[in-house]
Amino acid sequence: MSIRRSNRIVSLPTIDYSRKKAYSVKRKVEPSITKTKRVKTVKKTNAGKEDTGVAVQEIVNVQEKEVADKDDMKVSTTTTTAVISRAYDFSAAISHLKKVDPKLGKMMDAASTATFRKRILDNTPLNPFRDLATQIIYQQIHGTAAKAISDRFVKLFDPPEEDVDLPEELKFFPTPELVIAKPIPELRTAGLSQRKAEYIVDLATHFVDKRIVPSKFKDMTDEEISVCLTSVRGIGQWTVDMYLMFNLCHPDVLPLGDLGVRKGMAVHFGLMSSKQAVGKGNNKQLPSPDDMVRLTEHWKPYRSIGSWYMWKVMDTVTAK
Repeated sequence: MSIRRSNRIVSLPTIDYSRKKAYSVKRKVEPSITKTKRVKTVKKTNAGKEDTGVAVQEIVNVQEKEVADKDDMKVSTTTTTAVISRAYDFSAAISHLKKVDPKLGKMMDAASTATFRKRILDNTPLNPFRDLATQIIYQQIHGTAAKAISDRFVKLFDPPEEDVDLPEELKFFPTPELVIAKPIPELRTAGLSQRKAEYIVDLATHFVDKRIVPSKFKDMTDEEISVCLTSVRGIGQWTVDMYLMFNLCHPDVLPLGDLGVRKGMAVHFGLMSSKQAVGKGNNKQLPSPDDMVRLTEHWKPYRSIGSWYMWKVMDTVTAK
């Protein structure tokens, strides 16, 4: 089995999750964002043509000034710095998949590949706790309702008014220790179920006691990250797969438990018709996890993109 390690996280925010806060704070966030640097790379192909790719590096500096509340406690200032290197060679990935799977290649027009790139580049692992907590909040409910619950959850922690003018990835989100300090009944007032409130507290506890240390992800395999994250209540393999694929930008993720991917593969590889795929009671014809691994062997090491296109297959089928 090949070992895949994260090459996306060069360094993560220097957030001290174990630091105790015995007081409530209001944060005034003053972002200082270094402009995105796009490095154009050119290499010669066998045909003598130039293949141009773009490597993107973002440097984000966020200065948070914590202002003590009415107790007039001492003001502390911290700086969070994150450097995210997106070393995902999309051009090579698309070229590989078009070569090994011409049927899949016919789906890979400029518009769809641009959509996938944007989905990846819009997700930055600046705050892994926020990313994972948000995934728990969004589980099994409609996106609009989940967004409303997420917003109410954040408001429980007195976010700064200036947040409205910040990019989404820089907006305030409570730290694990702040979450732990809130009683579950209060967390539930945001609209969380009892279980989801407990799950988020369990996630926060894993960060505080350092069972989860995001800075180590870059040296861990997908399997090791999976074992680490699924030790949290409420985080299963599907959630881990989505985090690996879209937040950590791992190129070779195959979500074996995703029904949409399974159905898309069944249609793509001719195991069932489009009509059967959208019908009920046909799940026995879907590929097993072992079948999925076997069928996509030739997609390696870019099964993340292949899997994403299986969702597109089902989008096309259900739209008919």
